[in-house]
Amino acid sequence: MIYQSPPACLQIGSWRFDPSSGELEDGVRRVRLEPRSAAVLAHLAASPDEMISREQLIAAVWADTVVGEDALARAIFKLRRALGDDSKAAAYIETIPKRGYRLIAPVGAVESAPRKQAEITRKAPHAVTLVLLAAGIIAGVLTYWQLNPESPKASQPAESAPLIARAQDFYHRYSRADNEAAIELYERILTREPDKPDALAGLSNALVQRVIRWPELADGEHAQFRSLGAALANGHLTQPRFARVLERAELLARHALSLEPDNPLLHRSLGLVLGAQARLDEAIAEYRAAIALDPDAWGAMINLAEMLGLQGNGTDSLAMFVSAYEAMTRRYETDKQHIEPWYTELAVLIGDRLQLAGRSSESESWYRRALQHAPLNPAATAALAELLAGGGREAEAQQLCAELLTRVGAQTPCPRRSEAEAAD
Repeated sequence: MIYQSPPACLQIGSWRFDPSSGELEDGVRRVRLEPRSAAVLAHLAASPDEMISREQLIAAVWADTVVGEDALARAIFKLRRALGDDSKAAAYIETIPKRGYRLIAPVGAVESAPRKQAEITRKAPHAVTLVLLAAGIIAGVLTYWQLNPESPKASQPAESAPLIARAQDFYHRYSRADNEAAIELYERILTREPDKPDALAGLSNALVQRVIRWPELADGEHAQFRSLGAALANGHLTQPRFARVLERAELLARHALSLEPDNPLLHRSLGLVLGAQARLDEAIAEYRAAIALDPDAWGAMINLAEMLGLQGNGTDSLAMFVSAYEAMTRRYETDKQHIEPWYTELAVLIGDRLQLAGRSSESESWYRRALQHAPLNPAATAALAELLAGGGREAEAQQLCAELLTRVGAQTPCPRRSEAEAAD
């Protein structure tokens, strides 16, 4: 395949955008965008002043790759940084909370030669022509970068992107072996690109998980803790060798945040470290910062709920867990890979918290919601059966448990039993 001449350029606000190189130029500065960021900009420019949903942008720009909305958030962040834009007082890219983005700067066509300037108008008289031009640029941006892999500036992100994706995949499996694989991959990336924010934060996260979930204790035995609260209660995180790991993780997270201060994922990474260091107020501040930047940051919401619970604020903790579940629901289709492992579990947890608060009818509703999503889920079935049995609905409880045993052969006690009951 032979690459033809690049598509025409666009004037976006004070910037001239050249899709053949992915460059922005304003007469003083010249900035080269990464391929995906350039494609996002071109897609937004195809419909100036119109909201483009997150789903539409992901489908258009990452058509050949399965990604979550964090990939789009990073591309938008990098675009804003290149344009000199501020998300809190946007002049170029406006965030439409929970929906998508809109290009609000004036857009117009401009000839490739920099000496000729086109008249810029927010509502161009040849709107159809502009839309077709921008649509051609979207294709041109992706085609150009795909057909010119020898470009040294374009190849560096392409080299690290697969490794980062692989490291993130290992990290999200939450096993000791997979976490160690993620650490190895992140270290490998940072050897080549020491200022890569994704890798800095990823390594920080994995190091924190190493000392929280799978610490090697003094006797050489590896313990395992399922939550930060359990790890803090055990007391090992304050031991010097674990504290040193957390100090390194904090440095990594702060360095990443200094490079991309408006990235919600990086605020969450720093919050994770601070929580492990028992600096709960500081951790809460970082999680709230992440949520302010991304109102659907469900991971930060779950972490914040845990922090509030550790501070004894059960009411706000429960409300935040519910907010996290609602955010997960909104983002489920675009981030299914990361949400699915926690979706049913969170519904059961919310049901448990409501049951402890004496709100049985609401608790039952959450257990049934979990089973609506994941029929015959052992934990949700056992929890619902326990609630029904405790409310005098023994026949319903027995029917649930019998079906679970017959169809799944689950080993989960059904109904759930307390430790004292299990010992009898």
